[in-house]
Amino acid sequence: MLFLLQMRILLRARNSLFYSTTSFASHKRRRPSRLKVVEVEQTNLASEESSRIPSTSANSTDFVDFVLNKYRTELQQLSISLKKHVEADRAGLQKTSGRRRHILNCLRKALVGSSDRLVVPVGSTGSGIAGPNSDLDVVLVSSLDVDKRAKMMKSFANENFRTSYMRRVQNAVKENDTHNEFDWEQSLMLWKVRVPVVRLSTRVGISVDIQFDNEHSIRNTNFVRHCVQQDARVSLLNAWAQRWMMAMRLKNSRIGMFSSYHTTMLALHFLQCAQYASGPVLPAMYELHSGQLSRLLPIKMVAEMIDAPVVCLFPFIFVLC
Repeated sequence: MLFLLQMRILLRARNSLFYSTTSFASHKRRRPSRLKVVEVEQTNLASEESSRIPSTSANSTDFVDFVLNKYRTELQQLSISLKKHVEADRAGLQKTSGRRRHILNCLRKALVGSSDRLVVPVGSTGSGIAGPNSDLDVVLVSSLDVDKRAKMMKSFANENFRTSYMRRVQNAVKENDTHNEFDWEQSLMLWKVRVPVVRLSTRVGISVDIQFDNEHSIRNTNFVRHCVQQDARVSLLNAWAQRWMMAMRLKNSRIGMFSSYHTTMLALHFLQCAQYASGPVLPAMYELHSGQLSRLLPIKMVAEMIDAPVVCLFPFIFVLC
């Protein structure tokens, strides 16, 4: 049940923040006596509140009853709000999907041609959880041959080669941009970052990041995509978690905080670990889809799966219990 998943995350986050705060406070220098009374009262209040919350163990229905009785109205409102948000995102994405596909085809025409290279959508676009304002992240695979890719990445580690190669890629897209799809004044080459990218800006407002032979990103996208297709609650909980992280100001990977991918991984981990009477929401994905998620699967086959339409096996139904 999505509502219970959300409440459990909130309760766990609250408890974690409380214990982290009290632990930090206990290691600080002695404070004025007037503050000690406040700290004791807060600690007692938190302990008293925690004692009223039933156990969240798998074999207990007390926690479920507690949440439904205490937060029924709030959960219904959250459910309605979340459903509207996800449906609006999907409707918006449908409007921009044609543009995204057109941009992807432009990149493939410029960078693939008749070679054995690939341009693979990754991240939220490739996994099926993108919103209308999401970027278009792609990976340029230099060759289908594993040995050639390994040799390429060894050369790519050299800064001079890396900047030269990235510039050639940028110029190839520019030369093929006959319909002026991109705003070249906004084009950037980021070659000193952890994941080097050529960043392009389209005239329809979609930002494009081109990565290079990032096989991990392709396979991770395939994994998330299979989770999204396995159960529609993945998209719902992910949408809620992303908004919650933003509201808490915890999303900013540039300064060492959570990225969208980190948040998605937390949601997936929770759905695979949370125990209910019927077991976890998500099964052990690598066991269930061993043929599609194997690290030995050729990269071309992985790319073909990512290119296929997203089809959810278990559509969501909004019920309270």
